[in-house]
This record gives sequence, structure tokens and C-alpha cells, in this order.
Amino acid sequence: MNLRKLSYYKQDHLGSNREVTSYAGTTGTVVQQTEYCPSGTAYLEGTGAGIQPFKFTGKELVTMHGLNWQDYGARWLDNVRMQWTTMDSLAEKYYGVSPYVYCANNPVNRIDSDGREWKEKKDEDIAKQLQQQIASRDKSLAKQEQKINAQIDKIGNNTKLSAEKRDQQIAKRQGKLEDVQTQRGQLSNLDKGITQLDDSKTSYTFNTVEAGTTATLSSMSDGTVVVNNYGTTGNRAHETTHAIQYDNGLIKFNPLGSNNTLMQNPLGLEIQAYATEYSITNGVVPSSDASSPRTVFGITPQWLYGIKDPNTGIYIYLPENYK
Repeated sequence: MNLRKLSYYKQDHLGSNREVTSYAGTTGTVVQQTEYCPSGTAYLEGTGAGIQPFKFTGKELVTMHGLNWQDYGARWLDNVRMQWTTMDSLAEKYYGVSPYVYCANNPVNRIDSDGREWKEKKDEDIAKQLQQQIASRDKSLAKQEQKINAQIDKIGNNTKLSAEKRDQQIAKRQGKLEDVQTQRGQLSNLDKGITQLDDSKTSYTFNTVEAGTTATLSSMSDGTVVVNNYGTTGNRAHETTHAIQYDNGLIKFNPLGSNNTLMQNPLGLEIQAYATEYSITNGVVPSSDASSPRTVFGITPQWLYGIKDPNTGIYIYLPENYK
């Protein structure tokens, strides 16, 4: 069968192809159906086992000469033994786990995208979703930037205005342009930072916490950094920014395995995190006793000082808290 005629792949939470439906007909026909053991071995193939080779977690199963190994790029996986055929090149990242086991022996919840490092599927999904939200917001900001530039050009070419009025109107729009460009810069840094975390030697995982608890970074004794967040776009962007700061050496845990952090220039790091939150949410940030920021430049130390803990009513970012 011509693979180009296959139109729909039904996958499970790990990305394993369970059903393949053909393009032919108005309702489609199931041409391949596969059920998997936790190890990834197919224990039931109701039809069309040879239709297409991409099976467990969407990776190619190579059956030539009876091999029956899956190609993950960096390594091959033997599903029967549930072991890699060679050592993990990033074994030092998981010093408590054998370099030959697949996904730390938890293939039900974890995936490995390239044969080098495993991760929670939920973490990959959240990271991708956040990057999609970044792209969507940046697209909107790019349109605003284009519109403002067009306005500046139009004003500059308007000979009916005096030089003074032209300069005033252009300056006003230049301020808006700088705000938009700064927000785009914040989002670009966040997008690059998420990719950095994915490639980092440190393991990062997202954890959604309930309102009333503290959304902040914490660490596990094995060095994994937990990005605790409220599950909202803005707060996830905020706490992910702190994770990127940690990866850049600007935040440390004292001791490792706790949520007690030491921050270089803490107010500066918080301003950066809130500026990122402002940029991705179109200005939605926590309330403060200071006036609400009308631009990203309104995220200032004075604004931070006015933010209270909603549960205790205590001001969170007072200068004396960082002495």
C-alpha cells in the first residue's frame, strides 16, 4: 500500500501509533491496529502489521533480518529486553539509573525522543504548548509593530504638520514601538530558554499547584528542578523564566533538595520574570498597590513592592526581605 494514502494516525499518550486509517472512502478504513505491552512490544496486531513501521512512541521498528529493534536516532531499543543496545551518552545526568534502561524503567509515563534522555510526556507537552503560546502572542505583537512603523512613516511624510508636531507624534509612537519590541524580546528569550532547558544537563519538570500554595522553584535531592506553577500561561512563563535563570547560574538552591533559593540581584530577576509574564498575557499581571503597568516598562521595583501575598496579605518583595 502507498503510505501517502494513509491519512490519520490515532496515538496514545506516549505517541505510540495504535490505529492507522486510510484516506480511501468517506468514512475511512482502519488498515493497521496495534496494542502494546508496557515494554513497547506489540502483543496484538489486529490487522495490517506491515502497513507502516512506526510503532511504540512513534519510532520506527526495524524488522529486517529479524532485528526487531526500534531506531531512536542516538541509540537502538530492544523492546523485548526493554534495554538500550548501547550506553546513554548523557549517563552523568541520571547517575542513579543504569545507562542501559529505557526511561528509568517507567515506560508508561515517560518517553525518550532521541535515545539520549528520558522525560515526562507531560513536561514535553507543557513546554510545546508554552512555545506555541509564545509564537501566537509574538505574531500579534509583530502586527502591532508593523502598524506602528507604518504610522511613523505616514507622520514623517505629512507635510501639513509642523516639524514640532511631527516630532511629538513620532515620539509618542516610538514609545509604543519600544514597548512592543521589548515584549517581543522577552518572548524570544523565553522561547530560546525553553529549548535551553530541554538540552540542559539539569533535569526540569513542571508541577501544577493549587491556589493558596506557593508557586516557585524547588529541587529534588537528585538535582531535578521542579517548576511549580498555577497552570496558567502567565505564571508558567514566569516560573519557567526563573528556571532559565537557574540554568544560567543566577539562582542556586541552599541546600539542594529544598525550595530555599539564593538569587543574584533578586529584584532584577523578579522584574524579568514579571516582564515575561506581562508580555505573554498582554498585560495580565498580579495586582499591586502601585498603579497597574500600562507598558512592560511599568514592571518596576516600586510596582513589585506593592504586591501582596493573597493568602497572608504580606508584601512579598519588600527590600528588607532580600537583605
